[in-house]
Amino acid sequence: MKTFKYMGLAAIVLFILAFTGCEKRPSPKEYLQSEIKKVKTGKSDIYEKILEEELELEDGQAFPEELKEGYLVFLKEAYSHMKYEITKVEDKSNNQYRVIVSVEPLDLKATVQDITQEYLANMQSANLTTETKEVLALNQEELERSKYTDKLEIPVRMDWEQKKYTINEFDFSALVSAAVANKLAPYQMVEEVFDIQKYVEACLDADFKGEFDEYTRQTGLTKEEAEAQRNEGLWDSELESQLNFTEEEKGRFTEALKGFLASVSYEVGIPRKVEENHYTVEITYTPNLSLKKCMDEAMAAVTSGAITSMDALKQEYLTSMESYVNAGEYEEQAAATVNVVPGDDNRLQIVEEDLESLYSAILPVE
Repeated sequence: MKTFKYMGLAAIVLFILAFTGCEKRPSPKEYLQSEIKKVKTGKSDIYEKILEEELELEDGQAFPEELKEGYLVFLKEAYSHMKYEITKVEDKSNNQYRVIVSVEPLDLKATVQDITQEYLANMQSANLTTETKEVLALNQEELERSKYTDKLEIPVRMDWEQKKYTINEFDFSALVSAAVANKLAPYQMVEEVFDIQKYVEACLDADFKGEFDEYTRQTGLTKEEAEAQRNEGLWDSELESQLNFTEEEKGRFTEALKGFLASVSYEVGIPRKVEENHYTVEITYTPNLSLKKCMDEAMAAVTSGAITSMDALKQEYLTSMESYVNAGEYEEQAAATVNVVPGDDNRLQIVEEDLESLYSAILPVE
C-alpha cells in the first residue's frame, strides 16, 4: 500500500510542476545556439552595433546616414548565410562556462567583388548614395553564392545566474563580427571611385580656381602649403630669365594668369578601374585660347617691326593679357584622359605627364 501511496504523491508533484511553469534548464550549447539563430534569422538587435564598431575600426570612416537603414538590411541578409559550429563546452565551475564556436567567415569582398566591379565599370551616376543602393541590391543576390575564408575558433564566456544564462557581451560581439569579414566592402568599392573623382577634381580646382579645401583634405597639406605649391607652379623660371620682369610686372603677369586659370571650364568624369590601384579619368574641358592669342599678337608685333625692344614686348604682352582676362576666346569642347596611380608615398596621384598635357590643352600657349 505504501508503494501506491508514494506513486500517487509523485504524480501530484509532477502535475504541480507542469502547471507552475517549471522548465528544463537548457544546456549552455542550446542557449548559445538559440542566440546565434536570432542573428541568422534577422531577429537580433546587434547589427547596428556591429556596423558602428566596423566604422570605428576604419578610423571613423564617414558613412552617409541615409544609407544606414539599407545597409543594415543587407547585413542581415549576409548573416543569414553565416556558418558556425559549437565544438566544445567547458564547465569552469560555479555555473561559469566557456563555449568554443568554430566560425567559417563569409568574405563579403570576395563574394561581391566581381559583380560590383562590373557594375562600376559602366556606372553613369555621380551620386554615392544612389550607386551604393544599386550595388547593395545587386550584391544581395550574389550572397546566394557566398565565399568563405578559413575557420576561426571563437571562445564565448557564459554564466548561469538567477535562473538564466548571461553571455559575455564582448565575446558575443566578437563572434558575430567574425562571422562576416569585410563588412563595408560593397560601400568602400563604390566610395573609392568617388574619392578618386573628388581627388582629381580637387587637384584641378586648386590649380585653376585657387580652391584648396578639398585638396588639403585629400593630400594632407595645409592651406598655406597648397597655396605656395600653386604659386610656385604659376611662374616659369625660364620665362622670368628671358623677360626679366620687374616685381611690378611679375605681379601683373601673375594676377592676369590667375584670371585666365579661373575662367577655364572642365568636368571630371567617373573614374574607371584598370586594375588594382590604377584608374583612368576622362576630363571634359573647353580650351581657352586667350593666352595663345596674347602670345601670337605679341610675336606678330615683333615680326612686323612694331615692337623693337624687350621692354616694349613685355608691356604689349602684359596689356594684351589683361585685356583678354574678361573676354576670353574658346574652342569647342574636348576631352582628355588622365591616369591615377600610386606615387612614391603609395598615395594615389595623377600621372604628372598626363596633368601637364591636360593643362596645356585647356590653356594652350602655342
